[in-house]
Amino acid sequence: MKLSNQYFAFITFLHLVIVGLTFLILREHKLWFIVTEILIILSFLFSIYLFRAFMKPLDLIDAGTQSIKDKDFNVKFTHTGSREIDQLVDVYNTMVDQIRTERIEIKEQHFFLEKLINASPNGIVIFDYEGRISDINPAAQKMFQLSNPKQTIPAHIKDKIWKLPLNDSQIFQMDGIQKLKFHKSEFLHKGFKRPFIIIEDISNEILQSEKKAYGKVIRMMAHEVNNSIGAVNSLLHSIKEYYESDDTVTNALDVSIDRNDKLNKFMSNFSEVIKLPAPHKEPIDLNELLEKVVTLFKPDCHKRNIEIKIKGEHQSKLDADIYQFEQVLINVVKNAIESIDKNGNIDLEISNQPHALKIKDNGIGIDENIREKLFTPFFSTKATGQGIGLTMIKEILHNHNFEFSLKTESDGKTHFLILF
Repeated sequence: MKLSNQYFAFITFLHLVIVGLTFLILREHKLWFIVTEILIILSFLFSIYLFRAFMKPLDLIDAGTQSIKDKDFNVKFTHTGSREIDQLVDVYNTMVDQIRTERIEIKEQHFFLEKLINASPNGIVIFDYEGRISDINPAAQKMFQLSNPKQTIPAHIKDKIWKLPLNDSQIFQMDGIQKLKFHKSEFLHKGFKRPFIIIEDISNEILQSEKKAYGKVIRMMAHEVNNSIGAVNSLLHSIKEYYESDDTVTNALDVSIDRNDKLNKFMSNFSEVIKLPAPHKEPIDLNELLEKVVTLFKPDCHKRNIEIKIKGEHQSKLDADIYQFEQVLINVVKNAIESIDKNGNIDLEISNQPHALKIKDNGIGIDENIREKLFTPFFSTKATGQGIGLTMIKEILHNHNFEFSLKTESDGKTHFLILF
């Protein structure tokens, strides 16, 4: 039973008892009995008035509580004329104003932070309490090549960044030349700590730093080698003329001169990397260019029993330096042939959505231990390799602003992907 009903029952019962007692005591004195009954009626009415006066604050509190429960902070109460109730009204109205102001400020801050996170050039990945990714901003989606926020980042990368110590940073080599710096931190949400990762793409800074470092070394080496070889070869030619009649000496001198020429060519290959001119871009027919590259390698592929074919057709012109881009294709296909050696397939797949070229081969694949070293200057898996091919590919594609990656997929095929 409600408190109001209990009160009414008590007041009614009390006044009925008083009426009964009055009747027993004053029934012989009619005048006093009537006066007493009038007083009892007035007392009952005054009790009702007092009850209503006491219930007003409770009704006010109940209405306010319901508004707060419904999260409606636009409801405010007006003064009633009662000092006590008006004080309660003022307290409630002030509290509601403050809550509404704080809610607006929180929403504005949340909206600002959301816009800031989405507009940030750095990738941001937020985890939930159980280590699952709850939010990922557009920059991070682009870094991990995710087509929509519902996709998740590769499991091996997620495991690495999740295991990263708090407030620590680490650089990871992605597919291609992309190097990402991960920094792990945490924030307080609903009383619990949640980790998040800030990702910075430092590929360009590292690329420029590497190029500056190895460019200086190559220029110094090429200068010294060319100066020395020129003088030594001149001397060897003079000695060869002097011992022209001695076949043994002339043969030895020819070997020495040939070796010097190869050393000079060796250094020239390095010099070509740092002397690459800016690309002269013009609209080119990618389909025609691929046909030329396939025609170039068909005899070698035929000898090795390797099937090389083009899949798809590019529907628009490609803005690129035809000579430099042709050099990229030649190097990639040549690497694929050497990876297969004999009996295999090379597919050059063209995509128009997005605009891309994927060169796939079923060669020996890329070992996980060397994957992060790919595209590092002078690194090669070949016994006699100089590490020039991938370095040159990296330079040309980077200068064209083409994104690319090189990795062996779960199907065992190695994919070299170029996004235009």
